[in-house]
Amino acid sequence: MQTPTIIITLELGQSIKTEVKGVQGEGCKALTKPLAELGTVEKFTPKPEFYDQPIVQTNTLTQSL
Repeated sequence: MQTPTIIITLELGQSIKTEVKGVQGEGCKALTKPLAELGTVEKFTPKPEFYDQPIVQTNTLTQSL
């Protein structure tokens, strides 16, 4: 599993851009929420990973007597 990473791009005279890597589903919104609260989100462009469901692993242990 890839480590979640936030890439912040600053260009003079332009809006700040953020990109999230290593996260599936709506987890990217949770990671960038503190940044979004600093100003106004002008545009949200989801990447294909946004529509993927996070992988959840479930283990079941059984014990025989």
